[in-house]
Amino acid sequence: MHIENGLATLSNGLHLHEAKCVSKKKPFATEEDAVAFEKRSRETNQFPRQWAYKCDDCPDWHLTSTAPGAPTIARTNYAAIANSAARVPHGETKAKVKELFNRGVTRTQIAEQLNISYQSVCAHLREDKSKESSPPVVTLENLAVKEKQLEAELQRVQQERQRLIELRALKVVLCWEGKGILISKEGDRLALSLDDCTDLVTKLEEILTSAGQKEEQ
Repeated sequence: MHIENGLATLSNGLHLHEAKCVSKKKPFATEEDAVAFEKRSRETNQFPRQWAYKCDDCPDWHLTSTAPGAPTIARTNYAAIANSAARVPHGETKAKVKELFNRGVTRTQIAEQLNISYQSVCAHLREDKSKESSPPVVTLENLAVKEKQLEAELQRVQQERQRLIELRALKVVLCWEGKGILISKEGDRLALSLDDCTDLVTKLEEILTSAGQKEEQ
């Protein structure tokens, strides 16, 4: 009788009650109850230090080994885990992911709305993209468009070729208000007076004549 009364008193003092929390952790009605239980467990059983925190998934308090203010990993979404059985089939999920993404919804928001992981969203989008990259069906319309694109590319190449030919060509123009000659080729320039040009022509004729005679021999 005394034992039963003692247990009842202990239970009432700690306000322990049955509560269904998705975290599956021991529930406490108040922070004081959680702190008292943690202190007694540490002193009696030499358990590691724990801290009380208010649960976001139920009205109770729980204990955690993470100290307040310490860096933590992302909080486990117990509600998402509990609702995982209610997820839509794979094919419907993929279609919904694509629909939301095309509407401008971010990957993180899609994961939250569809109750799936961020990695799953990325996998659905990669799979969908790989299918879209398959070769298009060949039609006369597609070939006509391709032909026009190739013609435009050919014209561009021909224009670039002509530009390079003109750039490498030897150019001779008057300069100094008609008193000189400007010779240019591929960025190099040489300006000569008309008298120097006359001497240059004479020397070039001599060189060419000499070279022709050597070839004949």
